[in-house]
Amino acid sequence: MEQPSEHIKFEVNYSIYLAEMTEIFNRRINQFCTFWQILFGAAIFGGIQHEWLLGFLIALTSAIQFVVKFGEKGGSAKSQVRRYRRLADELPQLDENQIKARMREIEETDTQPLTALYHPAKKRASIALYGVDREAEHPLTRWEQMIAFIGGGIPK
Repeated sequence: MEQPSEHIKFEVNYSIYLAEMTEIFNRRINQFCTFWQILFGAAIFGGIQHEWLLGFLIALTSAIQFVVKFGEKGGSAKSQVRRYRRLADELPQLDENQIKARMREIEETDTQPLTALYHPAKKRASIALYGVDREAEHPLTRWEQMIAFIGGGIPK
């Protein structure tokens, strides 16, 4: 059986890292919001002044979590990582058409990642596949660096 092209291998690895970074980012933001809700709630219980402001911050944080659904997005992205990793493990046994079909199938249930994770995920896939950053001539913006840091970072 013919080995898959470098482009296909890269696409599969890129998808893995994009989903993984999306999962980590959403999980960490969800945990951050939950931490602040508990902290603000404890401050109210402790009798701190300006309880109305803390109550407002709890309600705001809860509303953001409810609307954006960080936890759901993180869980969905984690499932996608498993699917992509399974495909990566099966790459040597599949031909390109089978790989493309499986990719399309998996992508149908992809979580929408932050666009700021696209470039960092490419860098991670490049480092994972080739041992070097083939995207080095295109450095990350500060925004991408910050989002990538929250989403699990990029190896050096």
